[in-house]
Amino acid sequence: YHHNYGLGGYMLEKKIENETVPLKTLQRARAQLGHADRRLAVLKVDVEGDEFDAFQEMYDSDVLRAVGMVLLEVHLHPLLGTCQERAERFMHLFSCMNRLGFVVYHKELNWLWGRANAEFSFVRKSLLPEFSQPEA
Repeated sequence: YHHNYGLGGYMLEKKIENETVPLKTLQRARAQLGHADRRLAVLKVDVEGDEFDAFQEMYDSDVLRAVGMVLLEVHLHPLLGTCQERAERFMHLFSCMNRLGFVVYHKELNWLWGRANAEFSFVRKSLLPEFSQPEA
């Protein structure tokens, strides 16, 4: 299925070239689609630079507790802030994912169109028996 809106954080719309795209939070989209009480096995997120805001809203709303795996493209383009700002947002995102019980199981750089992007795959530790046991 295709739905004519993007995944976002706290913004209601985003201007892309000459088009304004409506945005919805994951929590709102799930509720409107009748999926609010369902678990999501895999969540794929590629929101062209808005991933930090989208994930902050997901973290704040606790909606990621219903997700088993997250596939995320992180955009590191200089237009998205200073190097320091991007590094702080990046570290905050990883800290939040860790607090929610996710670990990275795959990563790769994506140099599409000369821009530095990185693909990260997270899995909930409780889905991996060797990670869900306390360390001795």
